[in-house]
Amino acid sequence: RLDHPIARLLVERSAVATCVSKDLTALPNLVAEDGRVHTTYHQAGGWEEGGGEDKAAPETGRLSSSSPNLQNITHHGDTTRPYIAGWARPIRRAVCAAPGNVLVKADIGQEEPRITALLADDKQLIADLTPPNDVYRPLARLAYTMSPERQVTLEERQTGKRLFLEWAYGGRSFTASAPWLTVEQHRQVLGYLETQYKGVAVWQRRVLRELQIRGFVRSWLGRRRYFPGYGAASGADQASMQRAALNAPIQMSAADVLKLALPKVHTALPPGAQMVLTVHDEIVVECKQAQQTEVVAIMKAMCDGALPIHLPVEVSVGPTWADQKGV
Repeated sequence: RLDHPIARLLVERSAVATCVSKDLTALPNLVAEDGRVHTTYHQAGGWEEGGGEDKAAPETGRLSSSSPNLQNITHHGDTTRPYIAGWARPIRRAVCAAPGNVLVKADIGQEEPRITALLADDKQLIADLTPPNDVYRPLARLAYTMSPERQVTLEERQTGKRLFLEWAYGGRSFTASAPWLTVEQHRQVLGYLETQYKGVAVWQRRVLRELQIRGFVRSWLGRRRYFPGYGAASGADQASMQRAALNAPIQMSAADVLKLALPKVHTALPPGAQMVLTVHDEIVVECKQAQQTEVVAIMKAMCDGALPIHLPVEVSVGPTWADQKGV
């Protein structure tokens, strides 16, 4: 039973041990002669850390990295493992700019819901993504059965985010996003989503029809992902392909946006400034402090025109990956 004190301690011990092995032990061994860590990016797939063995490629086209895998470095915003939040900031603080330089980080705000709204042409979802509206907070309120006057915390909002994305990607159980949900809470969350965002439900059925007829699904820009054998699949195999097919257009479109933004930023950067890493929808540039204002402006405009929907870019600046202030 996960609610037993011993079970919780065992889960915490496992998570901390993983953090120690993949971050605290591995990262220092990857420092090169120039004092930096150089990850390797893969256009269509990745390799096991240090071993070089092939592993499954990210079918969506999103970049993967290895030695180190930047996507797996401990993050303080991981609400599923709050007991290692204190470990995350020192680890990410180790990713720092050279003396006299700063790191400028750009992150696309609520990219997946915005792309979902575009693909589904869901007017209500587009409206709920317009500030000061919020897509995630109402879901957090339902998940935690909150009174109207209580404020939603950042961690609780993260739960709302996970619930929305699980639903948008074809999930309906919510056991991964909020395993504590009662039958009534589950009914309320699912009912809210399907009533509030009817356009998304219609789009999901359209995607599955295309999958059945053509054997592939498409990103907004037309890139395809094929599902060989779908017509002959049944049961769990068919259900798994359907979830992947609903996930793919959103993730592929997000991958397309990043691959349009990367060369745009690279070309516009002033001499001496350079991109140092990218994770999912995040790009980090290292530049001199005197170049900060110019680089911030470049990164705020990096998604302009990529899709026919506004993709706001949240930019922050600081000496390390952890110590960042919004600008």
